Amino acid sequence: MKKTRSLSKIILTVFAVSLLSMFFVSSAPAATTMVLTPSTQTVDPGDTFTVDIVVTPDTPIAGVQFDINWNPDLLEFDGWTEGDLLSQDPPGCGTFVSIMGGLYQDQGFIDGLAGVVLGAGCEVSGQGIFATLTFTAEASGTSPLDLSDVIVGDLTGTEVPSTVTSGDVVITGSGPPPAPDLVISEMHEETTDPTYSVVCTVTNNGDVLAPASITSLTIDGTPAATQGCPALDPGASHIQTFADITCSDAMDTIIVCADFGGMIEESNEANNCDQDVRSCAGLLFDIKNGAGMPGDTGKKVEVCLTNEVAVGGIQVDITNGQDVLSLPLVTLTDRTAGYTVDLQDDYPVAGCARIILFAQSGAVIAAGDGPIFTLNYDVDAAATQSCVGLSSGNLLITDPDDLPLTAGEDPGIFFLGLFGDVYPLSIDGLTVGDGLINIFDVVRDIQIILADYTPNDCEFTAGDVPTGTQAGGCAAPDAEINISDVMAIVQEILGRDNCLNHY
Repeated sequence: MKKTRSLSKIILTVFAVSLLSMFFVSSAPAATTMVLTPSTQTVDPGDTFTVDIVVTPDTPIAGVQFDINWNPDLLEFDGWTEGDLLSQDPPGCGTFVSIMGGLYQDQGFIDGLAGVVLGAGCEVSGQGIFATLTFTAEASGTSPLDLSDVIVGDLTGTEVPSTVTSGDVVITGSGPPPAPDLVISEMHEETTDPTYSVVCTVTNNGDVLAPASITSLTIDGTPAATQGCPALDPGASHIQTFADITCSDAMDTIIVCADFGGMIEESNEANNCDQDVRSCAGLLFDIKNGAGMPGDTGKKVEVCLTNEVAVGGIQVDITNGQDVLSLPLVTLTDRTAGYTVDLQDDYPVAGCARIILFAQSGAVIAAGDGPIFTLNYDVDAAATQSCVGLSSGNLLITDPDDLPLTAGEDPGIFFLGLFGDVYPLSIDGLTVGDGLINIFDVVRDIQIILADYTPNDCEFTAGDVPTGTQAGGCAAPDAEINISDVMAIVQEILGRDNCLNHY
């Protein structure tokens, strides 16, 4: 495979645009070493094991990159963790490590596990572990663990010649005997007013016949029902329906488990269950996420309502966690045309706003889904937290006859920073972003999309940005990080029309 060589190889071809290039030039021979440790080890089929990529610099370095190959018939790659090599730098420096080219599990290949030290003048010179790789042995044999296309670079972007020591792993024995593996491969709910049904599919992902078993249903932590499941051949499935379920409250947490009681010895005893949450009221009051820097004004947060029946009026208290947001204005949407909004900020306590929506004209909020009003927040100039919660309380929703309706409630988060400034996360995990939107924020969102990085709630809020253009129309954050978010951040970096500052 022919590849462009760069220190961190951030080409991430979502847009077919090169996002970062730190090309190297040749230098005099040196003795920086990269060694796979242990160079050889013996395991049994089914065993999980790790190898360290140890780098010993001969001269101060600022980045490392390598590819690695293994036999995919014998090994399964489980993941990697960053080591201590690049974090030896002084305070004020950071690190960025990622699989830049891609993980090709079926081919037994990682294309470009790369890392750099971030910060002016930041470099490292001591021996350390660049990364720890985790594998699971699948079958007997000997698999190479071959390091290739290794690049070690210094602070100027000059490649430092290096020596490389690869390794292998010997898998012996027959491993655990074949066994069944029962999972809930699919589940959903069906409305059968005034009750509902849970429909699930039990599948045997194992290698041998799974004897007859029992499937269980739990609602809000309370056992609700069990059903028998017939014997299943490897790969076979059986659909089961738990009918006539009455909602226990506004939101039902539903858990369905195969092999109830653990009567069958399986190859994996930890994957029998699946979970879902159902809004039983047919109404969901949903506060979306927002963002704004300390001192900003008019930062928008949408509040949405999902309702299967018409709504007459709403009263709610919305609280921001640390009293760092003031709410001078609430604006209505097309769904609440004909309504009047009454707003009392810092009521009944500081950091809480009481909002009342009513219609003297007889208007109603028709059944549907979407924003019903927008919160326009001003951010305290002295705010220091990275994120604060936005929660609803004392919620009262009535129908057109002024009778109360039961609704589920979904809180939001307000990021005290810039939409799109998702990188870095501080060592203590309390601070997100650096006040800049740049290539590293793009890469972090792509890592999240590719499931190469798991963000905390605050990071997710920063990375789930408003999309669209000012000219063509803006869309609020949609509780999902996808290619639209990446494109919006890139547009901001390039100075093009975008909506990051519209909300």
